[in-house]
Amino acid sequence: MFTADTDEVLRDDPDDLMRVAMWQMAGVFAELDRRTTVKRMRDGIRTKAETGRKATGSYPFGYTATGRGRERDAGPREDEQRTVGRIVELRRAGQTYRAIAASLDSEGLRPRNAASWSAAAVRNIALRELPT
Repeated sequence: MFTADTDEVLRDDPDDLMRVAMWQMAGVFAELDRRTTVKRMRDGIRTKAETGRKATGSYPFGYTATGRGRERDAGPREDEQRTVGRIVELRRAGQTYRAIAASLDSEGLRPRNAASWSAAAVRNIALRELPT
């Protein structure tokens, strides 16, 4: 604690009941502030999800954040959309996920966070982009 009259910081004294009470009150309001922030975030995420927009997490391959603030949502990422289109094209041609991954690697089309494509990553994109 800091005293205004002597400009010194006093040691905590567990026998000073007023000081202990003030620390407890400060703790109560700090917790209230934290819980209020968490509630506002949860409510915002729920509201955004209910309107069908991207509410949490990172954006999938082929998409990025567009807009600002409350209008922020997933939008196409042009450099990755070429690759997404190629995956859809090859899958419609009947290629396996493993063959598509090999084709993408050989064509120099790289995934966002890996050195090469996996069949599982190709499958996830194909399932998301192709109508069932």
